[in-house]
Amino acid sequence: MTTIDVSKMFAEKVKKMNKQKEEKPTLKLSETDGNAMAVLAKATRAARKAGWSSDKISDVLGEATNGDYDNVLLTVFKYFEVE
Repeated sequence: MTTIDVSKMFAEKVKKMNKQKEEKPTLKLSETDGNAMAVLAKATRAARKAGWSSDKISDVLGEATNGDYDNVLLTVFKYFEVE
């Protein structure tokens, strides 16, 4: 194993650890209109407040809208701490 291989492995492990440490932004849906657009709008505001990049927000919204209403909710629960 070369030094480059070890460096790549270390960088990948650090990246994975950082991803695991990322805290999910809190998203309060209890007082939200139940339609998908209202849920996504609140999620977008929470993501911006948490400092997410525009690319990450676009990726999550793309994942959420790539299906039905249940998929919107599943995606929101995946990326946010929902109250």
